[in-house]
Amino acid sequence: SYSAQDYEYVELQNVGSVALNLKDYAFVDGIDFTFPDTLLAPGAFGVIVKNLAAFQSRYGTTLTPLGVYGGSLDHAGDTLRLRSPL
Repeated sequence: SYSAQDYEYVELQNVGSVALNLKDYAFVDGIDFTFPDTLLAPGAFGVIVKNLAAFQSRYGTTLTPLGVYGGSLDHAGDTLRLRSPL
């Protein structure tokens, strides 16, 4: 059985007109996650998840998450900070 936190995810969308390479972009506040070498096409969505098995049990396997993050989201509100590669 999973806890409510296990089902959490963060969704991103590339709102630009060109593919975006997320390599080495990192969430450094709120959650911990550094993106691998990943291209996000224009208009495409991607998710990072707290628990892959929980996410897939609820949402299926047609969407492949970009990765699994560490830390946890605050249900009272959280500030996430995404740092670009140096």
